Amino acid sequence: MNELAKFDNEKAASYDERIAMSIPNYDYLMSSMPRYLSKFVGKSSEVKILVAGCGTGNEMEQFLLHDEKWNVTGIDPSPDMVGIARKKLRLYKNQKLIVGRVKGLPDGLKYDAATLSLVLHFLPDNGAKANLLKSIAQRLAKGAPLIVVDMFGEKDEIWQKLQLLSEILPEEFDAKTKKEMSQRILEEINYIPEERFKELLQIAGFSEPLRYHQSLMYGAWVCQKQ
Repeated sequence: MNELAKFDNEKAASYDERIAMSIPNYDYLMSSMPRYLSKFVGKSSEVKILVAGCGTGNEMEQFLLHDEKWNVTGIDPSPDMVGIARKKLRLYKNQKLIVGRVKGLPDGLKYDAATLSLVLHFLPDNGAKANLLKSIAQRLAKGAPLIVVDMFGEKDEIWQKLQLLSEILPEEFDAKTKKEMSQRILEEINYIPEERFKELLQIAGFSEPLRYHQSLMYGAWVCQKQ
């Protein structure tokens, strides 16, 4: 997970702006998550939610806005990303931020729901993706939902969608920036086909996932701990 720790200094500071511009409907995707989770967790005041790879706290803020009784824990290996999240969430109650990795959390603490957004594509499919999903599953109660948001597809498909994305990116993305982004995604990002997503989730102990959202090469799935 060394790639995840690279979100520091300038990358962390510009993350929110870049991600909202490069993923169509990103704001809607984040704001809809609490409503999807509500279907599974109900209105209990004891709901504990784990946000794995919490970044700058965008998901956490949506959860805290949705229900002030939800207890939300975010964990991320980047101190700079967590630092931004601390400032963003400083006025909210029932939130906890941790610099670290999911495998470092106590096994005995069981969460009622979890999210994993835009994290898996940084990990190679050599056991690292599966191990992270297993670490999350080990810390979820039976039946707890997991929402996964990530890039998916075959290389040719990703390339074609990148061409479409370049047509709708804001003017802030000049030709050089678009080219560098495309090259990085094609050469450095560890995206996988949707069928492999489903396989990894089931190996980790989750039900077959349902894709409920797609925005070009990004998708969102929901499944439950078996």
